[in-house]
Amino acid sequence: MSPEQWVGIVGIAIGVGLGVLTLRLLWVWSRYRPPHSAKCNGYLRNRRYSKEKWIGHYHKRKVKDWVDYAYTYTVDGELYFIEDGVHGKNENIPKTVTVIYQKKHPKRAYIERMTFPTEPVFAVFAGFFALLFWVCGVALIF
Repeated sequence: MSPEQWVGIVGIAIGVGLGVLTLRLLWVWSRYRPPHSAKCNGYLRNRRYSKEKWIGHYHKRKVKDWVDYAYTYTVDGELYFIEDGVHGKNENIPKTVTVIYQKKHPKRAYIERMTFPTEPVFAVFAGFFALLFWVCGVALIF
């Protein structure tokens, strides 16, 4: 086998792995739909207003009027947290929200009309790269 064919095989293997990851993320996302999910009330535990704040991981940017918040919700007597941040001021953050969580994994949750599940976003990126690696791997083998 030539080196190009070995690279092609590795590319296909990476593509298959990313494809499996994509399917797993889509499966986890599907568990936010009824009958696999439930709703409960979440209560504001903490909020912190910043007049200016640097946000982001790799490309930080300065934003004005930022609020970091944390909500708690209880499922079967166990306490869970959701933390995030949003543009706005303290008075724009509601004291009570509706939390949608997965019945089998209550830690997987999001706040209705404020946040959303991130699994479909990651699934799109993983699926794109899975297809890219798979096509490039096949092209190198043949």
